Amino acid sequence: METVKELHDRAMEFNEKAIFSLKDKDKTASDEFLEKAFEMEKRAFSQFLKESGKEPTRSILLKSALNLAMQAKLYDEAEKLCGLGLTLNLSPKFKSSLKQSLQDISFRQYLAIRSFQLDPNELQISLSGSGVGNGIIHYHEVFDRIEKVRRLVFRTAHRIKKLPYREKLHTSNKSDEFACSLIAQPVPGSFSVTLRFGADLSHKNPLFPDFDTTSRVIDDLLQNIELINSDQIKALESSIPDEAYRVNFLALAGKMAPDGESVKSMNLVSSRGDASRFIEFTKPQAQFRILPGTDEDSDKKKEMSEEMITLIGSLSYADADKDTIKVTDEDRKKHSVTVPKGLLTDIVKPYFKDTVEIQAIKKGKKLTLQDINPV
Repeated sequence: METVKELHDRAMEFNEKAIFSLKDKDKTASDEFLEKAFEMEKRAFSQFLKESGKEPTRSILLKSALNLAMQAKLYDEAEKLCGLGLTLNLSPKFKSSLKQSLQDISFRQYLAIRSFQLDPNELQISLSGSGVGNGIIHYHEVFDRIEKVRRLVFRTAHRIKKLPYREKLHTSNKSDEFACSLIAQPVPGSFSVTLRFGADLSHKNPLFPDFDTTSRVIDDLLQNIELINSDQIKALESSIPDEAYRVNFLALAGKMAPDGESVKSMNLVSSRGDASRFIEFTKPQAQFRILPGTDEDSDKKKEMSEEMITLIGSLSYADADKDTIKVTDEDRKKHSVTVPKGLLTDIVKPYFKDTVEIQAIKKGKKLTLQDINPV
């Protein structure tokens, strides 16, 4: 009969093979090795309980077997281990961690039933500033920004898939909505939220079909945020040559940027395993231009008798087919404004029926939107 040490060593060997198989993009082999690793570690734990059961080895083997069961997606086995652990005379801290593991197992079983595969990629968003407390922040400061990040992720995924830009996000709404899970992680002096991604395996063409796609999307998003943060607009044009996608990216980035007061910085950290990437997004909203121009553009505007005007009123009408909105001012006069492609759904639509301040270029009787903000 194999000893506890021999069984544990074999478990670690299978686990190492699983890691290398995953690096070689052989997920099937990796899953098989993980299952074997779990079986060996489960046997090691069971045998140790019969022979000794002393601490801290007992807790170490239980935790190791539980982790391997989770990695192998053997959630029923993981649930049994947690249940067994809670009957043992373990430390209150360790029992508390087992209860948390049961909650995690329940969530993952819920995902599995719905054919949803959670991705190891994470994108952490941390906000800091005078309006941020220890794990507390005004609702709109964080959730408005999270929504902008989510939309940037989806738009970036569509662009990488070489899909033509459409105002309406054109993948399955349910798949899109469930492609991110929010996990709050308070950090002293800031407010932090982690986005997790995944694939809806029941969908014929999921937005994130594999983990490599998710990594590409996150890397691309962070690279372009970095270009915007350092005012490298020409480089951004090369990175996002499609004008509609570029305008959309600039606009969403501008709306989620720090205001310079309540939120002074927005840190974005991507991580997968031991690899991570950090970006400090500090460019304030006031310095953003949704449609950046040049001195040459300004000269052309003068030649064509163009002028920048400001409108304040209720956003009372929108026509997606004609890319047009109407703003009703305090005198109940309606102003028709053309919206450049890339702005209507993600930037303008959230303000529908609200009072807004619009910056627009006026050429003759035509008004073209340049920026929009709530009043």
